[in-house]
Amino acid sequence: MKRASRPPKATRPMGTEDDAEKAAKAIDGVLTTPAGRELFKYLCKTLGFFERSIVVAPDGTGVREDFSLFNETRRDYYLQLRNLASPELLVPVESAVDKARRVGPVVVKKEQGGVNG
Repeated sequence: MKRASRPPKATRPMGTEDDAEKAAKAIDGVLTTPAGRELFKYLCKTLGFFERSIVVAPDGTGVREDFSLFNETRRDYYLQLRNLASPELLVPVESAVDKARRVGPVVVKKEQGGVNG
């Protein structure tokens, strides 16, 4: 698989070039499996990739810097993993998360009737 151009050094995780290459290969290996894609969907949602980092105070007086910093730090973990993944493997995963996020959860109503209903 052809890897996209490398991110600038400032955005790459700490470690040697060899460490980054090993991690990138491992992440691509994970993303080629159904379980790995589910894991990355979970990480994408849980680490707030599509969410805003800024938190406004409830009274509207300003930004809650402590909460905003927490959100951005959490999101940065996903961004570091994302920088190592091949785009052709990661884009379908993120697209599925974004689509589900826009549509919202599917609610299934239990039908009335039958023996116990």
